[in-house]
Amino acid sequence: MHLSRRSRAFGSALVIFTMALAGCERTPPPAKLAETFQLICDPPQLSLTAGGSGTLMAKAIDAVGKPIEGARVHFKASDPGLLRVTAVGEVKSMGPAGHTSISITSGSRSLTVPVDIVAGPAHRFDAAEGTESAIVAGVPASVSVRLMDAFDNPVANSQLMLEAAIEPPISLSTATDTNGVATVMLPVITESGHFILNVRTSEAPQVSLPLDMRVKAAEPMKLEAVKMLDSGPVALVADFELALRVRDAFGNPVPNVLVRWRTDTGSDSFNPAQSLSGPDGLVSTRWQLAGLKRRRATLRAFVVKNETIRFETWVALER
Repeated sequence: MHLSRRSRAFGSALVIFTMALAGCERTPPPAKLAETFQLICDPPQLSLTAGGSGTLMAKAIDAVGKPIEGARVHFKASDPGLLRVTAVGEVKSMGPAGHTSISITSGSRSLTVPVDIVAGPAHRFDAAEGTESAIVAGVPASVSVRLMDAFDNPVANSQLMLEAAIEPPISLSTATDTNGVATVMLPVITESGHFILNVRTSEAPQVSLPLDMRVKAAEPMKLEAVKMLDSGPVALVADFELALRVRDAFGNPVPNVLVRWRTDTGSDSFNPAQSLSGPDGLVSTRWQLAGLKRRRATLRAFVVKNETIRFETWVALER
């Protein structure tokens, strides 16, 4: 019996379909993953420097203690402002130091991994609150500085050196506290003026802070003659220039001290009657002698705010 072409084609297609159907029936369905019984992570906790990175390797374990291949594991940072974590456990610090954590979940199981972010290497200094840029001669003073990393985190337990090329030279050492602050007492300095106090850290010598320190004169202690009349006899000319210097107990000139001038007849013969000391401690006036009828005139000068600090002399006048 002869089959038509259409019949033969239909029969071939039927055979191919039947074979394909049989093949599908032989392919087993995908195996169902075991339920996660436990999560483990390596490392169990993470420590990063500010701006640094690390990796968490998490595994899902079944009830008999075997890793579950293909198990889906999710990572989530509890504080995205401190760090970021990718889907494969790559962790990156955003800069701020602090204590935080990463949550790992798989199925109904979860695990928390503590993360400690510490300050990075020393990057810069700041003068901390309490630093006295202007100190007084003879008075103890302190200096406070703060050491920070590139993200402005305080750097603790860093050894610092403080040095100044003055006489006698300053060479001190200390360490920063948990807040990155170091405070040190300076030796008593008696000479007024300016000097540079260099602060640096032994871990990073290139990180330094030059502090411009100003030593002010102490309270006025005496008036010193600079330009006075001879004790006599003095001709009665129009006027004479007089000058004194205000000094403290250490011999430093004291500026901004008001001094009043007087003689036997009061202050009318002085121009000005009171003078303010300049940066060099000098005060000056002109004494008008013309018209005095005395044979001897006494000159007195005193600090207005403390009249016990005074200068006195006398001159004989020609007749």
